[in-house]
Amino acid sequence: PSVVRFDVPSGWRIASGLDDTAEPTVFTAPEYDTLVDQPTLMGQFDVTRFVVDGKPHDFVANPAGVFSAEKTRTLIGHLTKLAETQGRIFGGLPYRKFVYFYFFRPAEASATVLEHQNSYVALINAGAQAQPDDLVAQASHEFFHVWNVKRIRPVQMWPYDYARENETPLLWVSEGFTTYYGSLTAYRAGLKDARSFVDEVARAIAEVEGNEARRYISAADASTSTWIGYNNPPPFSISYYTQGRNLAALLDLSIRHDTRGASGLDDVMRTLFTDFYQRGRGFSTEDLIRVINRITRNSYEGFFRRYV
Repeated sequence: PSVVRFDVPSGWRIASGLDDTAEPTVFTAPEYDTLVDQPTLMGQFDVTRFVVDGKPHDFVANPAGVFSAEKTRTLIGHLTKLAETQGRIFGGLPYRKFVYFYFFRPAEASATVLEHQNSYVALINAGAQAQPDDLVAQASHEFFHVWNVKRIRPVQMWPYDYARENETPLLWVSEGFTTYYGSLTAYRAGLKDARSFVDEVARAIAEVEGNEARRYISAADASTSTWIGYNNPPPFSISYYTQGRNLAALLDLSIRHDTRGASGLDDVMRTLFTDFYQRGRGFSTEDLIRVINRITRNSYEGFFRRYV
């Protein structure tokens, strides 16, 4: 366990994913992984608190005054619907508080958003011109990472190894399933219509079908080799985000077919959460196959050999 005290000038605010204490400048973390995972912002910025499922959620906007009060109200409404919709899949929200860090300024970074245990950081290049509706897709994806990636993790990332790259053949699940659920839960929350959802599924199919690399690079291999390119992907490559999104859709439809609508991919995600994360372990490809086999009472080894 750690105690962190921030020494800041008078009048500065502090927003952090770390646990609050009675002192506004003092925070705690239960262990090292949480300590190094949590973003903290100090200075002048806007903070709007709202409650979802009885838990505090802070919308942090920087610089102060850039994102208007009207836009903030609209976006908070969207964020609330997403949190409620995704929380229902897993039986509630698994944290004490959540912090949305939004920087409304151009970013010179390889990534413009990153998920954390109970927060995410988003750099919005549109700045003051950003509109709440345009932020829904990104917010839905990053919030689903609360479960998938930050808690439901491949066995190669349990525990984290800070001394080297954590290679895994399962990023197509970690990011691809999250991309699928980003769209699906925005639709379930009423933030997009059925046509928009289907159009997004179609575009993802076309992206992979139109890439010759799909004939040579599997979803598992694309996941494992991501460290080869990282910031500069090689010219002949394919995205495990999109491959995984398509596989998530196929598995969702297939599970619904096999169980005559009684189960779907939600049941797989719930099982990974309860049987792996809550029992303090990561999951392997073989574990995932066993979970799907058990839910469908069918054999998915052939599906994985052919598509994964």
